Order: sequence, then structure tokens, then C-alpha cells
Amino acid sequence: MTAAGKTYDGQTSGTTSSYTLSAPNVSLSGTLSYTTGSKNAGSYSTANTTGNTLTLSGLYSDQQGYDISYVPTTLSIYKAALTVSNLAASNKVYDSSTTAAVSGTLNGRIGSDAVTLGGGSFSDKNAGNGKTVTANLTGNDAGNYTLQSAATSADITQAALTITATGVNKTYDGTTATSVTFSDNRIAGDILNVSGTAAFNDKNAGNGKAVNISSILLSGDAAANYTYNTAATTSADITQAALNITANNASKAYNGQTYSGGNGVTYAGFINGEDSSVLTGTLAYGGTSQGAATPGNYTITPAGLSANNYTLTFVNGTLTITSPTTPSTPPPRLTNQSRLRCGDCLRPAPGTNHRPFQFFRAIRR
Repeated sequence: MTAAGKTYDGQTSGTTSSYTLSAPNVSLSGTLSYTTGSKNAGSYSTANTTGNTLTLSGLYSDQQGYDISYVPTTLSIYKAALTVSNLAASNKVYDSSTTAAVSGTLNGRIGSDAVTLGGGSFSDKNAGNGKTVTANLTGNDAGNYTLQSAATSADITQAALTITATGVNKTYDGTTATSVTFSDNRIAGDILNVSGTAAFNDKNAGNGKAVNISSILLSGDAAANYTYNTAATTSADITQAALNITANNASKAYNGQTYSGGNGVTYAGFINGEDSSVLTGTLAYGGTSQGAATPGNYTITPAGLSANNYTLTFVNGTLTITSPTTPSTPPPRLTNQSRLRCGDCLRPAPGTNHRPFQFFRAIRR
């Protein structure tokens, strides 16, 4: 028997006249029969002892005295063709798969074989109109068939993506700009990037403040498969910024008078070019400096100011009252009412011609 084949017919045995003999001009009796290891499409060989086996028999030589043996060979069972009538595919919403639902009637099934029109596959997973759908077979015997004219078309519509935002708290910076984190209901594994512009309704500090997100944009490999919202809302806090108000140091010389007030303050921490004009209240001073009169060091404590957008920290300054200095007493001065007159000279010391000193007298005229 030469290599031969047949189309799947659901049978494990059959006959064939396609063989050659090693001895020419010999006529054998009977019909060459074969038996395959299963009915299924595939390749079978007389060399196999298990699985896809092929067994030949049925020829004999009557009275001609020939011993008959079969040369190793193969037999192929080819898949049978099925056709489908009224083939149609259903539109679907994007789900990141190529799976399609199809309907139709199969024609050409053999006997009670377990084969049905099981579904279909889109040409790719992406959203689009009029996409090619190829029908598939399913069932235990589906591997024995090919499906002819199995193509149709259907649409994959974009899936609805809901983009939500979670606000991120910030410290007061004098602007409404802020940031948010995005989340959505994308299909697992899809690559998407979400961006947008987030802003508070106003710049002022507060808790649970509304945040509006606009110009939301979707990008990434799977972006074209979704429709999405371009705006969203959330909330977040703007906490107060820190502002230090430090009393300037002051000094005075003791004069017996009590001290009151201060020497002004210095600010540290204003945001975005702001200044003391954003503060409310009236600057006041306290501390041990108020009413101090005697020499020493005293605290100047600033107070009286407040702000909606700042947490104020008041820092003390120092008042220094210095001790008074004692002036020196000048020598007495002669007036023009007096004049100096040379007095008598003392006599020289004994044995000398020197006068030890002279004296002057102030004589009033």
C-alpha cells in the first residue's frame, strides 16, 4: 500500500485499491482493508504500536502460493469541511478580548458528532466598526472539521471609563493650584495615563474645600478603547502657613520714667509676596517691659494680630534700661570779682638762698 489518505468520515476502518505489489503480473484475491487507532483526523502509521496505529489486512493469494506481507506505510485522515448558513456576529462593548458571539446553522456534520458553532474571534481586541469576525467550532469532535465561509463582521464599541479624583492636602501658598490622585475602572492590564488640571475654588486656608478638576485627558496604548469624563470634583484641606512675629529689641537710659509700647516687629514667613496688610487686629505689646523703670532687661511681648491663612507665633524682644552715669565735680573757678595777688615769699631755708614755694592769695577788692 502506498501512502494514502481519506477525508474524515467518522469511521476507523475502510478499504482501498491504492496499492502496489513487489511481484509484477501477480493477481491477489480479496480487498485491502485498513483499521486506524481512532476515527479522528490525523496521521496513522503501520510502524506505530500505540496511539495512531494503522493495521492492513484482507489480501490473499488462493492457490498461487504467495506469502503476503505489508510494507510499512501511512494513512492520513483529512478534516471534513463544514459550512454555516445565516452566520452573524453580535456587537459588543470593549472588554480587552477578541471573543465574539456568533450564530448560524452548521451544515455537513457527520452522524451524531459533537461539534457546534461555539463562538467567534474579532480580528483584534480594539474598539472599531465593521470589524472582521471569524466563527469557531467547539465540541469533542470539532478537531475533525474545518469551517468554510466562516467570516462576518460586527462592532466593538468603546467602554465607559469613570475617572474619579482624590484631593491632596496642601499648606497655604497664596494660590488655588493643587494636585490630585486619579483612579478609574479600567480593565485589568490596560495601559492608561490620566492627567488634568486641579484647582481650589479660592486660595484661602480651610478644611474640606472643594477642588475642581478640568481638562481631564486620557492617553496610553488602550486610550482609544474608552469614553471618559473630562471633569470631576473632590475636596481637600489648605492648612495655615507658619508666620513668626518677633518684637524688635529696644533700649533706653534710666530716666525715672516707666516704659510702655514697643519698638516695632519683624515678620518672617509671608507667602507669595504678601505683607502685614493681610493681618487683622491691632499690634499691641505686653511682657515685663510694660511699666518698667529701673535699670535691667525686660521682655517685650507682641500680641493683638491674627490671620486666616497663617498660624502666628509671637516671639519676645528685649528692653534694656541702662543705669545713669555720675558726673565728675569740676574745680572752683575764680570770678572776675577776684584777682590773685602775690603774697610774701617765705624765707629761704636756713643755709640756702632758695624759697621752698610761693603762695598766692585771693584778695577781694
